[in-house]
Order: sequence, then C-alpha cells, then structure tokens
Amino acid sequence: MPKNPFATYLFSLCDECITLAEELKDILLEERVALITLNTEEILILVSKKESGMMKLVRKRAEIKKIARTQFAEEDLQNLSFSDEALNLEWKQKQTSWLKAWTEVRDVCERNQQFMGHSMKNLDLLVENLKRLFGQHGTYSHRGKRVDQNPEGSVLRGRY
Repeated sequence: MPKNPFATYLFSLCDECITLAEELKDILLEERVALITLNTEEILILVSKKESGMMKLVRKRAEIKKIARTQFAEEDLQNLSFSDEALNLEWKQKQTSWLKAWTEVRDVCERNQQFMGHSMKNLDLLVENLKRLFGQHGTYSHRGKRVDQNPEGSVLRGRY
C-alpha cells in the first residue's frame, strides 16, 4: 500500500523541526559560552542566528498545524491519527522525538536565563562597589533597599 503523500510531507516537516530544534540548542549552548567569555561580537552573531532559527521553526510548526487542520481535520496534533497503523506508529515516534528536542531547547534556554540573571546581579554588585570606591552614593543600601539618588530632595508639583 503506498504511503499517504500528506503524511509523508508531514513527517518530513517534523524531521525538519527536530533538526531546527537541535541546531537551536547548539546555538544556545554556544551563546552561553560567549556570555561567559563576554565575547560581544560572538553574542551578536549568535543572537541573530537564534532569532533566525526560531522564526524558521515557528514557520515549520505553523505549516504542520495547517496541514493537520486542512488535510486531516484535526486541530490538536496529539490527536492526529491515520488509517494505517504503521503511519500512526511513525507519527507517535516523530511527536516523541519533537517533544524531546523541544524540551532540551527549553531547558537550555532556562539555564541561560538563570545564568544571565545571576551575571546581571554580580555586575550590579560590581558597579555598586566601584561607585562606593570612587566616593559616589550607591543605588542600594547595605541592606539591599533602593536609596534616593536626588541630593536636593523630592519636590511635589501642585496643579490648580
């Protein structure tokens, strides 16, 4: 029995999405290394690659959903089924591979965000210490509360 041409196309799109997700994960890992080494040129290049890869991935996933909706009358990709059991099995494998690849991308993104948040906190502390070293008032007190920077005090403007 010949394969369903729409299923074949759908499976090829899934394979492309999995490949794009793996490439995106590699870019994110490279981005973390560039962030650690503060290589701004490399960071800029990787950010543009990351945005481009994400846009490609979004377009492919939208195309998959469109095919599922138009050719198979199914809104939810998890509920998509074929008349041939072999196609169903292959579809479930593709979906499992996609979910695994996407979960890995999400985990790397979360780790990068945590790293950047931690780095920003450390840089903020460094700036605060440098301000104090040069005799300027810090933005935060020793207890971590924001300090009023205006030396003249606050002025309220009344309206008539």
